[in-house]
Amino acid sequence: MEYNSEFLKKLDSYSLDDKQLIGNKAFNLLRLQMEGANIPKTWVVSTRLFEEVPYIMAFYDDGISIDDFEKIRKYIDSEGFIRLLGSMLINEISKMISENKKSFYAIRSSSNLEDDKRYSFAGMFSTVLNVRHIRNIIDSVYVVLKDSFSGDVEEMCRLNGIERVKLPAVIIQEFIYSETGGVSFRQDGVVSSSIALGLTKGIVDGISSTDSLVLNDKNELTSEDVTEKKYCVLPVNGRSDPLPEEEYAYRYKSQTVRFKCIENRIEEGIIKAEIPEDLKNERLLEISEAKVVTDTVNTIADKLGIRDYDSEWCIYKGCLYLLQIREITKKMESMEAASLNGVMPIVSGNAVGRTCVIRKEEDLKLFKKGDILVTDIINGKAIHAVMDAAGCIIQTSSPLSHSAIIARELGLPCVGVSDIGKIDNLKLMEIDGTLGKISEVDGDHSYETEKYDESESFDILKNSEKWKEYIIASPEEWAY
Repeated sequence: MEYNSEFLKKLDSYSLDDKQLIGNKAFNLLRLQMEGANIPKTWVVSTRLFEEVPYIMAFYDDGISIDDFEKIRKYIDSEGFIRLLGSMLINEISKMISENKKSFYAIRSSSNLEDDKRYSFAGMFSTVLNVRHIRNIIDSVYVVLKDSFSGDVEEMCRLNGIERVKLPAVIIQEFIYSETGGVSFRQDGVVSSSIALGLTKGIVDGISSTDSLVLNDKNELTSEDVTEKKYCVLPVNGRSDPLPEEEYAYRYKSQTVRFKCIENRIEEGIIKAEIPEDLKNERLLEISEAKVVTDTVNTIADKLGIRDYDSEWCIYKGCLYLLQIREITKKMESMEAASLNGVMPIVSGNAVGRTCVIRKEEDLKLFKKGDILVTDIINGKAIHAVMDAAGCIIQTSSPLSHSAIIARELGLPCVGVSDIGKIDNLKLMEIDGTLGKISEVDGDHSYETEKYDESESFDILKNSEKWKEYIIASPEEWAY
């Protein structure tokens, strides 16, 4: 079969009338590009691709019902669809690669659900970084398409009352081997930024240690926190990932720096690395540089008519690249740069409950309604528990991470810590999302998991001194 449609086009081939074809994220990138922002080279696999897929189009009626997501996932996972996708894209991707030799690529989702004014779906969709070669690019497009109909996305749709969604597009973007990555929020004229060594992914996933700073509406520094930084996220530019504890050389500010690999498969070609001692306390971005970044993003946002924004950016060889910009869905309650006592306030409110650490799917079996969810990131394994949680402790050094955004959107009392491994599991605790505090509740709370039931942690609370401070009737009411 011959496919005559152009499924893959350069971003600037589209117009602002093509939003349904390219999705929200690509649409916002197009707006950035039109206003003169420096973005990585970008192509879009448009939703026209689905016109050649009768099985999926049979489900389409002004959108796809979330009740049909599982059927579509199974079909996309079939050998027939994978072969079909390859035959549709191989020639156009070959042409793209031939015109951009020596390039690596980032494959990103672009759904109409993402970057919406009401909800962001932050971290719910897939991104595949540092991809090279035709087959790997096609495989990555497949992953992004499949995960656009994932159980996580389905669950978030249900939480937000969304019944039908438009077909997703996919972004293929030149991948930037950034030296510094950043996330910036502007609200009411004040800009708060988190900055990490290496990839911006490290910030949004809550992996990298960050510096933070706040600039007022006159672009003047009002607060900053230059921390001792331990970890960062880096791309691998060799043929194979280094093993844990092996050294890895990466170009940083015109020098070759040797990092130690801590985790070599965050995803293919991406590692978690320990920052060398001589860089741990170094300021990642000079104040003058931060002001240039803030002024640049502010100018673009003003042109786009975005008052309060969430933006991601990176710097490579002194050049600033804007990776995305969107309107913020929920304002931050504090724009201060520093965390308090090693615990970062994320979402205000108090919650008392049994901690339940969730690192893998099996851990969900231990989670009970009214627990305090402890997780590295709110997606996948944790998203199904988050609505039954009294509060949440997440692993992040930035209030601008994807998990922090989701917690704010859900209004869930939340604090951030650098390492959830230091949080006791199955212990009765109180979190204060306003002040950034975690404390044990008095009383005997070292009970056995197998003896635990829905009412057990409530009984422990009732018999403790904390009961005098709270008038509550059931575990469901432990969030304030």
